[in-house]
Amino acid sequence: MIRSFQHLGLFVVYLCCSLFMNPAIVIRHRIFVFIVIASCSHWNMAFLLASAGKTGFCRQSSASSMLNGKYHQVFFQTKLSLTTNIFIVGKRSGGETWIAEGCQEYEKRLSSGMVINTSFLKSNDELIKASKQLKGIVFALDEHGKSLTSPEFSSLLYGGYQDGGSVVSFIIGGYDGLPDEIKRRHNLLSLSKMTWTHQMARLLLLEQIYRASEIKKGSAYHKE
Repeated sequence: MIRSFQHLGLFVVYLCCSLFMNPAIVIRHRIFVFIVIASCSHWNMAFLLASAGKTGFCRQSSASSMLNGKYHQVFFQTKLSLTTNIFIVGKRSGGETWIAEGCQEYEKRLSSGMVINTSFLKSNDELIKASKQLKGIVFALDEHGKSLTSPEFSSLLYGGYQDGGSVVSFIIGGYDGLPDEIKRRHNLLSLSKMTWTHQMARLLLLEQIYRASEIKKGSAYHKE
């Protein structure tokens, strides 16, 4: 009976820490928790309370408690949800059908470890207004921005998730490009020195985000 209360107490410690120690935790993701009970003379025990997903960041924390006069260290890992926001000037239904299908395909591939939010805005004024409310790391796509290789982009992207509370946002201008205010406020990245339609830019960006995730995992998708 006493041991059951001890187990319940450890679970409460885990639950409170997972809810309040890290605001970036998303409850809908599975949580990997491994509780190690040590320094006992006659028993050792570990509980696997949940399993983690395939991709994303895990952050390890710990808490401690005193049970039966012995010190117990509780280790747990919480899986953080990666969120990518794309803000684009244009119509959702605009562009070629195959471009939209390509975007949907890469969003589907990324869905197991990342949330992709795409906002279609009517004008540059709306784009500027939306950009002022963004949190996390923000990049604006511009042909005069910084050019990166795919591995460099992968490092930059995942560094952005790490530094930006698991949130990275991208801004894509309309047919007349990015407003000067956005160019001044945000870091500029170039997908190419060539000029692309904003819908094509979105497709290329999603492919590079997917490629970055595969590079991060060390899969055979990307080849030098």
